[in-house]
Amino acid sequence: MVIGLIKNETEYQQALDRIEELLAEPANNEETERELELLGHLVDKYESEQFPIEYPDPVKAIKNRMEDLGLRQKDLTPIVGSSSKVSEVLNYKRRLSLPMMRALNKHLKIPPEVLLQEDPETLPEEEPEIDWQKFHVQEIVHRGWVQIGTHIKDHAEEIVRYLYDLAGQRTPNSQGAMLRQGGYGGHRADPYALQTWLLMVMAKANYFDQYCSQTVAGYDPEHITQDLLSNLARLSVHGEQAPLLARDYLAQLGIKLIFEKRLRHTYLDGACLLMEDGTPVIGLTLRHDRIDAFWFTLMHEIAHLKLHISQEQRFIIDENIQYSMEDKEKEASAYAAQIFIPDHVWNEHPARVSGRKRDILDLADKLELHPAIIAGRVRYERNNFKILHNLVGHGVMRSHCERQGVFDPVECSPTLSVN
Repeated sequence: MVIGLIKNETEYQQALDRIEELLAEPANNEETERELELLGHLVDKYESEQFPIEYPDPVKAIKNRMEDLGLRQKDLTPIVGSSSKVSEVLNYKRRLSLPMMRALNKHLKIPPEVLLQEDPETLPEEEPEIDWQKFHVQEIVHRGWVQIGTHIKDHAEEIVRYLYDLAGQRTPNSQGAMLRQGGYGGHRADPYALQTWLLMVMAKANYFDQYCSQTVAGYDPEHITQDLLSNLARLSVHGEQAPLLARDYLAQLGIKLIFEKRLRHTYLDGACLLMEDGTPVIGLTLRHDRIDAFWFTLMHEIAHLKLHISQEQRFIIDENIQYSMEDKEKEASAYAAQIFIPDHVWNEHPARVSGRKRDILDLADKLELHPAIIAGRVRYERNNFKILHNLVGHGVMRSHCERQGVFDPVECSPTLSVN
């Protein structure tokens, strides 16, 4: 028979028949043993997929061990946490959390595969330096990353570990370890909120094909020229489609553009980072819901990628970039401004001095840019954000992106469902 993956019941039966033939042979030679080994692996794979093991019910396992050991319900209180939790667990009203599972495994010797309903060698190790509760688990659930009914805080560890898995990251042995892989620009934000947001961005980057049909090219920093970035800026005139066109355009340059709203207790505008495989990722929050803010923040993060990101500094997280006085932030802002409006053009055009609508529209037409970008430059240089309100596109970018579904969480299998 031709040996290959077993795809149906007929092939499965043929493989079993062949194994019987080989075992019936009077003397097994090396070639026969290799064929038996290969067929055994193929049969095991098919059986595991078609006939998954049904593990004993964990609550019944707990009750059986209680009976074996002569334990009463109150004896589980030191293990599970409280008399009400014990009652809810034993009555199927509360799902076991990872801390409960560890305690039940340690004290009642219930196997990990029964508690988890899958076949791991061990339960995940405790990481006492991590305060799982401080991650923004309520927001992770609210945004649809995890399906859960009640007792969200009880399952903080499982929720955060799941997000780490989606992001392709190892769980750090202490809070902030991921952020310390190259520093970050956030000074006032809650570090747990920053890390939660970063994980969401990295998870979306890992599942980028859900958001973008454009194949991501290999990244070469030498290919990111000012001419190419000027072409990117010209996409600003395409209205509601502009953010998606920008995402597709950057994918062709090997850069993944991700949209994820900021979390509470942060002042995030965006971030630039490198994934483990070296793929650059730009994350935007659209904290300032204006057309000019979107384009300036995007180009600011691309500037960081060109000027500052390296294997030694893998993350730059930007808060309040318009007001930052840090050298790297000023460099990135100057680079972005030059892409949109070269200095010689800006210094010579009347829009810089007059700030009048007709001059702004004229310069936007000459540069093939959305007028919001020119108006935003005028507002910034005059430090007056009350003027030209009708030109900067207030309140449109988030609604554009929400209609396109770019804020949605990733959909993957298996999902984490805690009921």
